[in-house]
Amino acid sequence: PRQAAQETQLCCLNRGLRQSQQVLQSAPHGIYDAFFKTCQRWKIDGSEWAVLLGHDSEGFVAQQIAAGHILNWNKDTRDRAAYVVAISLGLGTLFNEDAEAENSWLRQTRSRLLGKTPLQHILEGSMKNLIEITELVLEERGLGFIA
Repeated sequence: PRQAAQETQLCCLNRGLRQSQQVLQSAPHGIYDAFFKTCQRWKIDGSEWAVLLGHDSEGFVAQQIAAGHILNWNKDTRDRAAYVVAISLGLGTLFNEDAEAENSWLRQTRSRLLGKTPLQHILEGSMKNLIEITELVLEERGLGFIA
């Protein structure tokens, strides 16, 4: 039963990621615009944008990302951006596009995250943390299972 629940959860996660990637592919400038708009909606700064994309918060790459320059993103960077946008889409659905409610959710501590906020968790920079918060959003939307 536990394995079946985990497989169902993975299926929901993959379906959500595929849907967000389809949305991004159809948008002008696709993932880039969606990622930058999400960061602005979440009121985070350019150095944090770089961390979400798997880069150090300082240095040339961070400066370029903070300035909104589109670099030649590799698959890992595009995947990270897609997870950020998937989280945003899920929160938008959960809170009926209320940006204030989404930001509040991102900044509320969670015992499941050992007292950290979802935003702090993803700003640690790991892909694993992006996936965990995507799963948390799915669970709160009633589309996932708590392991």
